[in-house]
Amino acid sequence: MSRDLPHSLDAESFLLSTALIDGPSVITKCIASNIGTESFLDAKNGALWATLRDMYAQNLPFSIDVLAEELRRSGRLDAVGGYLGIAEITSKTTTTAQAPYFIEKVRHYAQLRALIRASASLVEMCYSYKGDDVITDIGPQIDTIGNVLRQQEQARTWFDVVEEAKRITEARMSGLQEKSSSNDATWGFADLDRNFCPMEAGELVVLAARTSTGKSSLMRQIVLANAIKGGGVLVESLEVTDTEAAINLAANYSGIPSRKNLHELHARDKADLLASFDTLKIPSFSVCHQDKSLAEIKARAKAFKDKHGLKMLAVDFLGLVHDAKYPLRGERIDQAIGRVTGDLKQFAVQEGIIVLLLAQLNRGVEKDNQTGPRRPMLSDLRDSGRIEEDANRVILLHRPTEYDLGQGSRTQKDTDEIEHTPRFYVEVIQAKGRNHGTGMVGMSFDRKTATFRQLAR
Repeated sequence: MSRDLPHSLDAESFLLSTALIDGPSVITKCIASNIGTESFLDAKNGALWATLRDMYAQNLPFSIDVLAEELRRSGRLDAVGGYLGIAEITSKTTTTAQAPYFIEKVRHYAQLRALIRASASLVEMCYSYKGDDVITDIGPQIDTIGNVLRQQEQARTWFDVVEEAKRITEARMSGLQEKSSSNDATWGFADLDRNFCPMEAGELVVLAARTSTGKSSLMRQIVLANAIKGGGVLVESLEVTDTEAAINLAANYSGIPSRKNLHELHARDKADLLASFDTLKIPSFSVCHQDKSLAEIKARAKAFKDKHGLKMLAVDFLGLVHDAKYPLRGERIDQAIGRVTGDLKQFAVQEGIIVLLLAQLNRGVEKDNQTGPRRPMLSDLRDSGRIEEDANRVILLHRPTEYDLGQGSRTQKDTDEIEHTPRFYVEVIQAKGRNHGTGMVGMSFDRKTATFRQLAR
């Protein structure tokens, strides 16, 4: 294509200028409208935006001197044209009252460019296609265009997300194929609160387990319990979309499976499941799946806090945060992970919130015992000893192959049919509890709803 892509460099420059006048207010509005580095056509403006966003996330003052120093420190100064490039932006005369107008302009042109790129790719694919199943082979590319629209649109409210999740569940029910104190946070279970003590502001709490042991399920129950109790809760879901998260949350809350054969549910169960979606419509609760980097996660958390207040930030999970997944040049993976956990710990303290961080355990937990996975230890945290060092608490989940609850020895395996073994016994272990000690609580895990429950006392 020989034509220029749609853009307005003036709108980009004016938007950056308003951010220098009142950074927190303008950056918050930008994040709410999904403005990102890629929203700017001019790479210089993109670099300036990324630096301003990072300054916001780090609580740095918004001034020309600080901007210049941060650009120099991050190696972006030359990319923005040096001090002359900064001067060009700061020379723009505008007011923050104009910020919404420029945000909409930048977002509008970014959306058009993304659609053009996706459509051009689809056209080229069609011209060069040699297969015989267009729907199967080309269909995903068509879906990409729809994804572009969803990603570039104004950020959806949590109410919108829950409504979409409710509609999907209603369609499944029809049989249609569907395309403590104010500073404390509960664990969501009286046994855990009693044995581990509630979580406190400023803590980095790491919840770790081997794959498919239930850490995301337990996280969902924890965050929902705190959202219902009161206090802002933001979940950064790097594994599933916000809609899928809402469906999972509804299943956890109602105790009714929300995935399979919903048209066969009893009418009362259908009503209870749908009612659970309305329970999720909590103004100070939201799930976001768009942020990938640590700076983006922190910036959105700060914006959420400014608007709703924030008690807990949950990140699912550590291994998918770009800063941990893609180390800096010359940096080992364990160093990158340590940099992320250290930053999140500091963020929890600075903002007076709880950061609940999900992590994986090394696969050695599964191999060390011939009869099944052994009970995990702190040293099993994947790739970094810094996780243990930075965390105020480390919660480990363990599903033993054999257990005894006073009624004789029983066995359980991942390969057990769900009809024969509808529930698993899981040990919830506080392996580190700074100021709160260690301990273990046995719980029941319902496999159909992926829901934890307390054992009968």
